[in-house]
Amino acid sequence: MPPEPVRHLRDLTRYRASLAGERTREAQRLEEELEDAGIKLSSVATDIMGGFRTGHARRPDRG
Repeated sequence: MPPEPVRHLRDLTRYRASLAGERTREAQRLEEELEDAGIKLSSVATDIMGGFRTGHARRPDRG
């Protein structure tokens, strides 16, 4: 059995992975609901939870 700090880090890593999976499921659910309502964001946004395709929205510090 690994030492307590290693076990704790492994628990945190598993928890982080489960949160990432949950975020993905929620994003897919949101995209499906929007498409059912006639709103197709995937043609503009690469990540409906925040990212945009190049050319549509740029950060001021990146030109």
